[in-house]
Amino acid sequence: MGILEVDVMKNIKVYLESQGILHSLYRNILNYPPNGVEYITDLEFDKKLKESVEKPYVKIISNVAKRIISTSVIKSYIARKKNIPKDVQLTYAAEHIVLRKEPWIVDLEMVTSLTGHDRKFPLYKRFIEKNLASKYCKKIMPWSEAAKETLLKNLNCQRFEHKIEVVNLAVPPKKFTKRFKNDKVRILFVGTCNPLLIKDSFRLKGGIELVHAFKKIENKYKDIELIIRSYIPDKYKKLVTGSRNIKVIDKVLPQKEYDNLFRTADIFIYPGHSVPGLAILDAMSYELPIIATDIWGNKEMVQDGVNGFLNKKAKNAKYFVFNGVPDWGTKRFYRSYKKIDKEMVNDIAKKMMSLIESPKLRRKMGKESRKIIEKGKYSIKERNKKLKRIYEEAAKSK
Repeated sequence: MGILEVDVMKNIKVYLESQGILHSLYRNILNYPPNGVEYITDLEFDKKLKESVEKPYVKIISNVAKRIISTSVIKSYIARKKNIPKDVQLTYAAEHIVLRKEPWIVDLEMVTSLTGHDRKFPLYKRFIEKNLASKYCKKIMPWSEAAKETLLKNLNCQRFEHKIEVVNLAVPPKKFTKRFKNDKVRILFVGTCNPLLIKDSFRLKGGIELVHAFKKIENKYKDIELIIRSYIPDKYKKLVTGSRNIKVIDKVLPQKEYDNLFRTADIFIYPGHSVPGLAILDAMSYELPIIATDIWGNKEMVQDGVNGFLNKKAKNAKYFVFNGVPDWGTKRFYRSYKKIDKEMVNDIAKKMMSLIESPKLRRKMGKESRKIIEKGKYSIKERNKKLKRIYEEAAKSK
């Protein structure tokens, strides 16, 4: 299969395999490799694999048996005969099982990532356990402690718990000097500008609660501004109209202008009902204090009272489907937080006021955010140190 033993003094070639289009977070892996590591991809094959499983006849089969068929598992079976690039010592599987007889490691956002982020996971539990326990699987890398818990609580990990090691996401440091303006306090919220990307994204990311919270406090201060860079559905636009302190940017910006939003902001807020991906870490790299909802792994990134604040979550929201696994994307979940939680709104307002009223606290927390990104567990340096060791150990082991 092209898998070779490795001399740790030479470059390690790692094949980064996806099951379709690589998520943007993997750019930070490809663009910032550990010293002595070369990443190899086959994006054309990955694209064809995705398309082959999404052909009309496969869609028909999936729709008929959608309660039992995992497209992620189907792709793993299709790729089992694949010839990977030559001279590769190790395969890095992006959130999927590898069935080829070769050394591989896998990362994951949560345990259900291995079956395609859905409720079909229980049907494939033994399949997952068998393959994670395989001698070919060398390391299992959840992105967070919260993700690790979903493995421990939902699988019998007795045969492979020793392989589990958290490898945090990381973002590159920003080379700039933070400038503080005294004209107004700018609060930044970033969502998606693509209405087709995520269902009701503005609501999912906490935009509704944020606007209600901001309106409660905006008249208490002369110079504050809420900047919303996000598509807002027509049904919610009336919430933001009539406020001179709310600025909406609902289009994709050139990278320089997008970066400038973060550079000139004073507070970054993500009061969402789901995880923010890299959004919080990106904001931290711009030396910003963070306000985020106390769910999932947010508390791992935002240390309450240190580099930001955690706001209360919605009481009625059904955040989890079983044993710590998030239920995002289901009708049940969307219905559960449809009614605005006043206590959550009030807490968001309270946390914003604390930062608005104290420039000293904003700067202190912002510096902590940047420090965590540049020198802490979310730094490229720390991630690469861990990955280099994992690659060397995996490539050497039999």
